[in-house]
Amino acid sequence: MTVWLISAGGSGDPYLPAFREHKAAVFSYKEGGDISSLKTQEEIAARFAGKPYLDQVGKVIKTRSADKYARELIKIRSGVERGDYLYTPLKGGREFLIGRVKKNPYEYRPENDIDHRHILRTKWATPVLAAELGEELVPHLGTHRHTIRTPKEQQALTAFADRLFA
Repeated sequence: MTVWLISAGGSGDPYLPAFREHKAAVFSYKEGGDISSLKTQEEIAARFAGKPYLDQVGKVIKTRSADKYARELIKIRSGVERGDYLYTPLKGGREFLIGRVKKNPYEYRPENDIDHRHILRTKWATPVLAAELGEELVPHLGTHRHTIRTPKEQQALTAFADRLFA
């Protein structure tokens, strides 16, 4: 079982309603479309490289960013497994939403809004205050500009989430 720290929708809580509506963590990566059939990081990166950003007029996706998106999508699509935990910060890190990943977690849903098509099926607990996590865990939960990563303090974060979903 792995704990994943996710940052979806940038700062603040813009994706929280979509997380609840879809019963999933939702991710945009809208310029790449459906990557379900692509096998390698290189194939996924090629979907992004040189394409215009759909929400930034005149700006194109550079190779470095395309490679980053591909690495992140591979984690979302192939790395996250049933039973894993997702932690996402809310309200500037004063609260956290914690979820347990469901069976067959990754899906691409073309019928969803363009910003909510890549999903990880997740059961969400009620948001938890950072104070409930404790001073020793909160510093490990910063996203550092990554959409998805594994924090160092796996054992303690797993134990905390296990209590929520017992």
